[in-house]
Amino acid sequence: MGIRAKSLVLALIITAIAAVFLLYHFHTLNLVVLRNESNAPLTNVTIKGAGDIRWKGDIGAGETLKFRFVAEREGAIEIIGIWKGVEFNPKSVGYVHSNSGTTIDIVFNDRGLFS
Repeated sequence: MGIRAKSLVLALIITAIAAVFLLYHFHTLNLVVLRNESNAPLTNVTIKGAGDIRWKGDIGAGETLKFRFVAEREGAIEIIGIWKGVEFNPKSVGYVHSNSGTTIDIVFNDRGLFS
């Protein structure tokens, strides 16, 4: 086997190892989907997962936020922020287990309620 063939085999092995690692890691990521179905933005939003800050920012009216994170431990998903000048602090909207790949689907409606 020549050097070029050996290099190709080595590259394929490294790619396969990386693919397995990424598939495993992706499987253990938690997914948060937050849909703001109200007619006003959510501002100064902080989303905590299992006690750690996972996301900060604003979510416009009618917008959907999606993000993934690894939870090192179990814990609640909490949302803190402001809607129409009123602070909601903290609002527990779900629960994650460590390395579980949980999907948390949250809807904020036009009455200012999470579901």
